[in-house]
Amino acid sequence: HLHGGANLISFSAFPDSISFYPDRISISSVFGECLNETGNGVMGAGAGAVLIGGEWIGSLNEISQEDGYWAILQESCDLHMDDAIPTNHDDDGEVVYEMEYGPNLISYSHLEIQYLEDALGDAVDFVFAILGEGEAAIHNDDWGGSLTQFKPNHGYWIIALESFSFSFNEPMEGMTRVTLDVDPRVIPEPHGFVQSSRQAFFFVENAEIDDMALEEEDMLIAYNGDVVVGAR
Repeated sequence: HLHGGANLISFSAFPDSISFYPDRISISSVFGECLNETGNGVMGAGAGAVLIGGEWIGSLNEISQEDGYWAILQESCDLHMDDAIPTNHDDDGEVVYEMEYGPNLISYSHLEIQYLEDALGDAVDFVFAILGEGEAAIHNDDWGGSLTQFKPNHGYWIIALESFSFSFNEPMEGMTRVTLDVDPRVIPEPHGFVQSSRQAFFFVENAEIDDMALEEEDMLIAYNGDVVVGAR
């Protein structure tokens, strides 16, 4: 399900019908039924395309199994992909990510949720921070922030400390620690906002209001003038 606004997505499975280039698919084949209004668009790292008069215009022509994307929609829709198989178990094997120093917009290649440290394994030593849609984590001996898990079909910005390559660890059955898909608390309507691809994050170590420490149920709201631009 894609909501109106900016969706940070990827594809953990591709249609089984792809044969010539099993790691890529045309943008119209993926988004044809969902992003069908003028003004809808898709952005990758350094490339993008917008739908104008029923035609995709821009430098982004194909969707790759190892990349993440911002899908920009005027209204919400459900995106379907029939006869799809997991990208980590198709003919070309597991997805390998080639990271460069700095920000890298990538996919998550499994159909199961994993904690950040479980999915990254030894690659965690090369990661400074991870940004998702409306959530982020920073790594300094341990993880801090609102992002704790990789989720299928979500995209992520990996901020790398140096160039390296890796593949996500295979999720293990019977793990003693249960991974829970916990969505952020629903923001009350008066403080709601439209997700943007131009997002920023603050990591709050501690905070007080009138000498009173914030509690778990309290909410932080960010404004630009009198417009709400973020809340958690």
